Amino acid sequence: MPRRSPPPPLDVSTLPDSWLLHLRAERKSPATLKAYGDGVRRSLAWADTEGVPAVLDRPTGNAFTTALLDGGAEPSPARSRQLAIRRFSAWLTDEGEQETDVLLMLEPPKLDTKVTPSLTSDELEALVKACTGRELRDGRDEAIVRLMTETGMRAREIVSLTTPDVDLSRGRRDQPRKGATPRAACRGRVVVLSGVIWPSTGGGRGSCARVAPWLWWCRAPVACIGPFPWS
Repeated sequence: MPRRSPPPPLDVSTLPDSWLLHLRAERKSPATLKAYGDGVRRSLAWADTEGVPAVLDRPTGNAFTTALLDGGAEPSPARSRQLAIRRFSAWLTDEGEQETDVLLMLEPPKLDTKVTPSLTSDELEALVKACTGRELRDGRDEAIVRLMTETGMRAREIVSLTTPDVDLSRGRRDQPRKGATPRAACRGRVVVLSGVIWPSTGGGRGSCARVAPWLWWCRAPVACIGPFPWS
């Protein structure tokens, strides 16, 4: 009895939109959608540039990852884009578009261990003093610096804060995280913002949250609760 010939490689160039729609239905975070979408689109663009078929298999996956690293990409973003095509392959298998997950055993690139130096107390004190001034933006900058120092928030988390995220009564703020549920951050000495929030164009007390909820776009007197090492 003749052996059954394997099916031809699946052309995946028309399927990413369906996959991203599936991810949105699962309520994946916008950051996850962007990372996965960028990874798959980058893979398809690379295949088109190299003149290779838009298929998913281990040789193509390894070639794509190698091209990223050879092109100057850091291991972390290369790993993220490879993860995107691996997740895409898993979805194709679940949907019956391919018999097996051909990228299941694809090895990710090894990450480097980086040491990020911390600021000294003197450097932190100088950074806070650099925000000294009578302008509203000076108080905003000092609040941002102190909040990042005290809680370890990332820049993206800082700029995404809204006025309802700050709970003055309990001296805490809700930190957005990956997924739908924010996590509370209330470590030791906490930086708290005044509840008197005014819109930058003037207006009534408290109206800023209704007009523009982004915390740092508002006029807000700042109250920092210490003590701090440099206080």
